[in-house]
Parts: sequence; structure tokens; C-alpha cells
Amino acid sequence: MALNTGETKSKRPANTAFKQQRLRSWQPLLTPKTVLPTFFIIGILFVPIGAILYWQSSKLFEYSINYTRCAELGSEFTVVPSDLYEGSFPHKQKSDEAPFMKYNRAENTCSLKFTIPINVDGPIFMYYRLTKFYQNHRKYVSSYDTAQLKGTARSASDLNNGNCDPLATRTINGITKPIYPCGLIANSVFN
Repeated sequence: MALNTGETKSKRPANTAFKQQRLRSWQPLLTPKTVLPTFFIIGILFVPIGAILYWQSSKLFEYSINYTRCAELGSEFTVVPSDLYEGSFPHKQKSDEAPFMKYNRAENTCSLKFTIPINVDGPIFMYYRLTKFYQNHRKYVSSYDTAQLKGTARSASDLNNGNCDPLATRTINGITKPIYPCGLIANSVFN
């Protein structure tokens, strides 16, 4: 064994309060005398915030129409049953007029006609809600064609052999045509 003539290095940490874990600390005593006033002060601070949020949400309105059974109602505008729509408007106003719905079998579309009982300043946002729809499912995420999205013209046979299944092509009057843009993602965005 060879002797080291230089200084030997120590692996011991420096003798400081931080490295030796000797820092001063304070641990509060949680007694009812300290906890209850703290909770009351925090509660008093959050009551105005909650009141402002409640007041702002009461100024919004929402009108929801469930059009799942649209095909059952017919090809002419028909009154929607009362269990398929609901609305919440500011100042507890109610819509006296029920919405109307019709189904076009040739185009496979559902048309809605409804009246809002108050004047609304813009902007107005329309949303639709889906149930039993798994947007993170592997088949959904991979259902697109990169070349088509880059602008390359794709034939129906190209798309049938690609990733766009099940929405790659559409047959109309015996002629198979490609869907632009194809795939499940495009269908949910541009539907």
C-alpha cells in the first residue's frame, strides 16, 4: 500500500449549522386559541372573493338542448320535449318558448331553432357536449393523415391504406371519394 504524501481529503461535510442540520426552527403549538381565529380570518378574507364569483356567475346564462333523439322527431320542425332542454338565465327568467328540432335524413343533419328570452351582448360562445367519447383513445389520436394535412393531394386508395380509418373515404352514388381532412380528429373539429 502506497502512502499519500499530500493532504488527505475528508468526506466529512463542513461544520456549519446548515450542513450539520442544526438550524433554529419554530414549531407552532396548534391549540384552539390559535387555530380558530386563523380560520375565521381566512374565512373573512375569502367571503368577498366568493361573493364576487357568485355575482359574476349569476350574470351568465346557459341554454342546453339534448339532440340525441333528433332522428326520432321527424323531418319537420317539431317541439322538443321538455325533458330534453333546460335554460338558466340571469334574474331567474324563463324561456316561454320551447326549442324546435328537425332531422334531415338525406344530409344526416339535425337543425335546431330556439329563442333566448333576453338581449345578449357579444361575445356569444356555442359549445357541444359529448358523452362516452374518449379523445385520448389510441384509435382517435392516430386517426389522421400527415401528408394530407401538409397539403398533398391524396386519393381514396391512399387514404384507405393509411391511418384515417374509419373516416377516410365516403361513397356517394357508387363513387368513392376521399374525405378532406380525413380521420376522427378532423371529424370532431370540423363536424
